[in-house]
Amino acid sequence: MHMENFIKGDFICLKNLDRWQINRISGKKINVFEIANISSEYVEIINCKEKIPISEIEPIPINGISDFQIYYDPIIAPSIILPGDTKPIHTKDYSYYYDAFERHTYNGKNFKDLVKEQNLEYVHDVQNFLRSEFKKSELRIDAI
Repeated sequence: MHMENFIKGDFICLKNLDRWQINRISGKKINVFEIANISSEYVEIINCKEKIPISEIEPIPINGISDFQIYYDPIIAPSIILPGDTKPIHTKDYSYYYDAFERHTYNGKNFKDLVKEQNLEYVHDVQNFLRSEFKKSELRIDAI
């Protein structure tokens, strides 16, 4: 079930969300978490002080439901601003990452097509693909 390839920074979900003390600033109760540390037996996730047994986590399927709180936040190259020019405004796109992938291209293909070509089923697989292609995933959770 892809357990062996989880790494720090991957997004996962918990099998029993109510069993753990989750401390999100926003108070949102969603089942998407980022791995802070991982060992062969336990995982530590951001927003939870408890160590969670590996057997209690699972991958997040790409389905528009389980992964809906994830957005894509690429770093935009800075503009050259000449004296007297106004600074461009950059606003974050909090829309569902998989929809946002249609608006981002690489080598003439949009990211959604690239993900489909790789036959990726889980969010952490998308993160690993982005890291291998671009050195960073830039996926974020909208519930911190």
